[in-house]
Amino acid sequence: MTMFFKFVAVVLLAALFIDEASANSCPRWVKLNKSPVCFGARSNQYGRFTYPRNIFVSSFMLVHRTGSVSCNKKQYSYWGCSPNNPGLNVVLTNHQNKLLAPAVTNRGGWYNLGGYTSSSSALVFCAPKKPHCIFANTELRLWYGEDLRGSTEGDNGGRTCADVYGLLV
Repeated sequence: MTMFFKFVAVVLLAALFIDEASANSCPRWVKLNKSPVCFGARSNQYGRFTYPRNIFVSSFMLVHRTGSVSCNKKQYSYWGCSPNNPGLNVVLTNHQNKLLAPAVTNRGGWYNLGGYTSSSSALVFCAPKKPHCIFANTELRLWYGEDLRGSTEGDNGGRTCADVYGLLV
């Protein structure tokens, strides 16, 4: 499946399942944030949000809204450093900064996600071995991975905003 068709599939899924009315009647993708979640690339500028109910989530989807980030203040992208690079550096954590998505990164917070790049309009983190329990009103965080890890963030820049969706179990 080509990148274009994956993008179309994600957009169609989002269009079909994203609003609360359709999420309640059928499919299980639910928007977890009320307003865009924005985060910077340095100085602990994570974006925070909560969801009002207890839920089990098997997968997460991030949909880019605005902005861009950089690891060098020269090139910018939605989720990493340079445009269209397979290296990604956005992570979702709980309030204790435990990774929820992706499951694993390197020491600098970098990882690859098959079929996606730093310029993809959406990222889908497929189901882990067991679902995540998200408790009502518990803070969740979007981070630039280097910022979370405190790794080479001195030359980072930018700010990006996203919507976060969960696939309910």
